[in-house]
Amino acid sequence: MYGEGQSVTGVFMIRRLLLALAVAGTTLVSGPASVAAGSGPLSADQLSQRLRGDVMGYLPYWELTDATVAALDYHRLTTIAFFSVGFDAAGHLDRTGRGYQALISDRAGSVIERAHAAGVRAIVSFSSFGSARNDAFFSDQAAQATFVDEAAALVASRGLDGADLDVEQISLFSLDGYAATAGALSARLRSVNPIAYTTVATNANVVGALMAARALAAGVGRAFLMGYDYRVATSTAVGSVAPLIRAGGGLSLSASLDLYAALGVPLDRVILGLPLYGRTWQTVDQSLAANRVDGTSGTVFFFRDLASLGAEGTILAADTDTLESSVRLVRAVDGAIYQTYYDSPATFTPKLALVGGRGLAGVGFWALGYERDPAWWDLVGATFGALSSPADTAPATVADPAGAASQPR
Repeated sequence: MYGEGQSVTGVFMIRRLLLALAVAGTTLVSGPASVAAGSGPLSADQLSQRLRGDVMGYLPYWELTDATVAALDYHRLTTIAFFSVGFDAAGHLDRTGRGYQALISDRAGSVIERAHAAGVRAIVSFSSFGSARNDAFFSDQAAQATFVDEAAALVASRGLDGADLDVEQISLFSLDGYAATAGALSARLRSVNPIAYTTVATNANVVGALMAARALAAGVGRAFLMGYDYRVATSTAVGSVAPLIRAGGGLSLSASLDLYAALGVPLDRVILGLPLYGRTWQTVDQSLAANRVDGTSGTVFFFRDLASLGAEGTILAADTDTLESSVRLVRAVDGAIYQTYYDSPATFTPKLALVGGRGLAGVGFWALGYERDPAWWDLVGATFGALSSPADTAPATVADPAGAASQPR
């Protein structure tokens, strides 16, 4: 995921004790009221069936603001994933981190209530980044068991509908532990709520495909393919961060789906994650796919900031890379040339079409709040179509290898 890091603050021992009691279901005299248990997850009858397919959006803690909450389109979403709660090497949740504090806040409680009122799931994403720490954690069964216990308790205490596991940078020898942990968390949640919605976020490369295949085989319901950051700040030749197809081969959205299928990932359980951000680089000239200037680094911008970006400098070109399906904006600023690649509703359309064309479970976005234009959600609604007849109201299901209840799509 692209976003901020988590911080550790506070009077550790006192806060850890109070929050541990809260997760265990103890009523506190003081502190956030939202720590107490919520009203519970949605039942099968309460789930919205407005859209054909999953439409999942990550809501990062730094975007849990009044402006973002007011702009959420609950009628064009099926799942909101609060990002994120970390955990340490022993498997204990980071209850002092900003992600946890955001999740137990009154504002998050309001989102959960409004989502549930609209029949939309609310889940929490648990995250861990870094190869060394992940390899250590996934070789420690006691730590994994602790994590599953605490993660399941948090889901229950907030009345959430499931969980996402976002593990990034992992060695192949840790795949067994990773799959076992993801499967154990999914099974634990479904032992309480048979329709608990469980996902894993996986990269668009070989390791990501292997992680998705193993987690789904272990009983997780969905794999969220992170279809972005195909180009990063230090990429040599600039272009889309989420190319539909790439000239000369190489990874792209289409190639990643081919890779997932080739490595045994059931595509009907894959959510195609797309970015609501673009990237700007200083380039050696204004040609398409020009090289980045040595010694510089690209920067991310959010779709909501497009107008202010275009107002900076002189626009030299504004066109479309039709192969990669991306808008390109070229500007001259103080004598330097900058190229920005991002998506418009028009360039997003063929990417959304991959969902139906490849038989995917649905689409997802990183991240809610990075855009606030209703046109994006109108496009989602038009692509996935409103359910209109009584026959359409029954949710489609997929087989669950773990034998638990199937998850509505």
